[in-house]
Amino acid sequence: MFVGLYCLAGMVAPSSSDGNSNEIKYYEDEPWVSCLDPDNVTCLENGTHASYNRSTGMCELRNGSDCGGGENHFPSIKECNSSCN
Repeated sequence: MFVGLYCLAGMVAPSSSDGNSNEIKYYEDEPWVSCLDPDNVTCLENGTHASYNRSTGMCELRNGSDCGGGENHFPSIKECNSSCN
């Protein structure tokens, strides 16, 4: 639960490195970024995958046919849990 709250709070922050306070900096290299958006999922062409559901705070199996873009895709519940919980 704490990780999920930390993830949501730290997802984006204004970038002040270039003086443009309207620019948003995404922390794409952080391991928790993949856990943030269960509705934007990249999945294998066939089969199921695991994705983090921030509403329940748990990794869940999803069918390969209900996918869109994004990076909330893990080949197994175990890998999702190690990154998201």
